[in-house]
Amino acid sequence: MSRRPDGTLHGTHYDKNCARCGTPFRTRKPQAKHCSRRCVNLARYDTIGRKTDTEPSRSRRVWIRDCDLCRAPFVARTDKTTLCPTCTRAPRSCRVFITDCAHCGRTFATRYTISTCSDECTEARRRDGKRAGKLRRRALQRSAFVANVSPRSVYERDGWRCHLCRKPINRNAQAPHPKAPTIDHVIPLAAGGTHEPANCRAAHFLCNARKSHRGGGEQLLLLA
Repeated sequence: MSRRPDGTLHGTHYDKNCARCGTPFRTRKPQAKHCSRRCVNLARYDTIGRKTDTEPSRSRRVWIRDCDLCRAPFVARTDKTTLCPTCTRAPRSCRVFITDCAHCGRTFATRYTISTCSDECTEARRRDGKRAGKLRRRALQRSAFVANVSPRSVYERDGWRCHLCRKPINRNAQAPHPKAPTIDHVIPLAAGGTHEPANCRAAHFLCNARKSHRGGGEQLLLLA
């Protein structure tokens, strides 16, 4: 008669008592502990119950966020989850992103992960980035203190009004248009001024050119 890997003979029967209900039973498995599947499940539930009673429950961390597609709030199980369950199950070809334009702030729908609502806003945002980089490089060339300055945020802070002549700025114009928006340093970089929001003002292209490096007769206003 052949033997099992543990050395016992095939066909051998074992008389045991069920570890769950105590009922005697016969089995061919030397490692068996229970008389039936029911007792196996009950013993498993008993083990789970003991762990629940003896071990403190651990709260699971969750994140409350808005779905990138439908903007509906949902509970995320991980910090990288960006779509709610409904949008996750939707076919990729049917997904529509609801987002705010990074340039004008208008809410729009798109099937792609883009940040601007139109070609005009895309071009305007590109010009803003180019203008900000140019200002930063100019300040660095003069060894001035340089901070992150967004020209558009300066224009909006000043209400799109020239701080030199107090007249409205044409926000759609581009230099060298006389009414085009530009950034003026109240204390010029050549005079030791810094490139930071507190030293930057909105100005017409023409007014800024006329002022040149004279300083404009203003004192620096520290803004919060």
